[in-house]
Amino acid sequence: MEKGFGVKKKTSRNSPNGNMKFVCFSCSRARKSQPTKQNHLIPNPQTKANCKARINATEFEDGKCKINYSVLKHNHCLSPHKSQFYTCNREIGIGAQRKLELNDRAGVSMAKKFQTLVVEAGGHDNVPFLEKYCRNFVDKARHLRLGIGDAKAIHEYAS
Repeated sequence: MEKGFGVKKKTSRNSPNGNMKFVCFSCSRARKSQPTKQNHLIPNPQTKANCKARINATEFEDGKCKINYSVLKHNHCLSPHKSQFYTCNREIGIGAQRKLELNDRAGVSMAKKFQTLVVEAGGHDNVPFLEKYCRNFVDKARHLRLGIGDAKAIHEYAS
């Protein structure tokens, strides 16, 4: 996040007991771009740059990890000020999730909920997610929350 690129898990293999044995992390701009749009007069922005930056690692039985292979050179510009928009950096922390749920139950508007998180973090640059992600999280929490009579309806349906 500090250097300005996203990371994704490219490949991984598990051992027979279920523990991860091998993992390869790569730059989020790896692979070649494949156009999917039919109208070539209106191009889509390119998100893939065939970047070769990656790290391969193996974990041994004793819990130690060894980096087998690494390429740290990117073939594209890095942008630290845009790193909060990468998918791998979009996670809302557990504390922020709890505050969003409590404020939602109290009836606080979404703009004010997000603004309290921004003030606590010390500015927009220190918040690793956008207001849109908070809206999505609150919507998902509302769908999962049981309302009045829901538990009774589920019990009657199961009986």
